[in-house]
Amino acid sequence: MNSNTTNLRHWLIVSVVCGIMANINYVIATQVSISPTINQLLFFSFGPLMITTIIGLYKLLSTAVNPISTHLGKVFLILYGVSHTIMATMQGSISSFMKGYISKADSESQKELLITIYKSVFSTQSGVDMAFDI
Repeated sequence: MNSNTTNLRHWLIVSVVCGIMANINYVIATQVSISPTINQLLFFSFGPLMITTIIGLYKLLSTAVNPISTHLGKVFLILYGVSHTIMATMQGSISSFMKGYISKADSESQKELLITIYKSVFSTQSGVDMAFDI
């Protein structure tokens, strides 16, 4: 085997492993309640694992043919992984900060106001989530 074939084989192994891990982590993070910290870490890992998977897939596809669709697909799939990572970290930070403020509220009216602010601020994360879905 030459070094190009060996390098491609390594990328494919890494891609397959990362793709499987991304899917397993996402399902566990969204469907199984382990602990908030572990679930967040699993959820946060989805974007970087998908980006790694996409790079390996691109390397495989670019060996056979190199059309513009391969390059566009790579760019959009990497943006997909990046937007998920941004959305996940926004979601986690907004939730942890606001839930901390709400739990320390002095009165019921202050708690209700903080919940309203939380819902409003959380809509920013929903906008980024929409970009991820697109």
